[in-house]
Amino acid sequence: MKQQDIERYYFENFRKAYALPAGQLTYADKPDVIIDGAQRIGIEITNFYVAEGRSAASEQVQSGLREKAVKGGHRFYKGSGGKNISLTFSFNESCPIQDTSSLAGRLSAFAHKIDDGENGSISRSLFRDILELDFAYLYARELQYSAEPDPEFPNGKPDLSEGYANWARYRNRREARAEQNGVYLPLQTPGTWKVGQGHDLGLMSTEWTCPHF
Repeated sequence: MKQQDIERYYFENFRKAYALPAGQLTYADKPDVIIDGAQRIGIEITNFYVAEGRSAASEQVQSGLREKAVKGGHRFYKGSGGKNISLTFSFNESCPIQDTSSLAGRLSAFAHKIDDGENGSISRSLFRDILELDFAYLYARELQYSAEPDPEFPNGKPDLSEGYANWARYRNRREARAEQNGVYLPLQTPGTWKVGQGHDLGLMSTEWTCPHF
């Protein structure tokens, strides 16, 4: 995708969640979006980071190291006879990753300790020795859905074109019946390990200024 296409994609998602002031909207360059209304408003779309990219603790650097450590951990885990499980990790921003190989080995060892556990978030006490890690979620088993027809939906799963509410009711009833039966199977598709990083940013620095136009 071209840079302008990327910027437009993110702005279109933004305007779905935030009510814009009335006015004629134009995609431009410097600023990326202009709204001509009671006031003329320019919007510049940019990547915003807490630390400069030159810092080893910056998000630009750490995001790549997280992905590398998680992929390495998964590879070590499978190579040492690990099960077919999915894990999602979030990392402690106050303890930046320095050695991805070491961290990958510790993630693999951690997975071996918890791979027989229930689906869900893992207690911090089980990874207190991995200072870089902030959160872990295990998905190791999937519900076995009953093949018995639902009396409320004798024709099976309704099509979304029939309305979302009807489709969601079918899905929720199917889920509830499966949970009531409580029959779980190992994952039927290859498990994945991934980073699910959350961020909490403060207010933008007052030293940052936008050029006038």
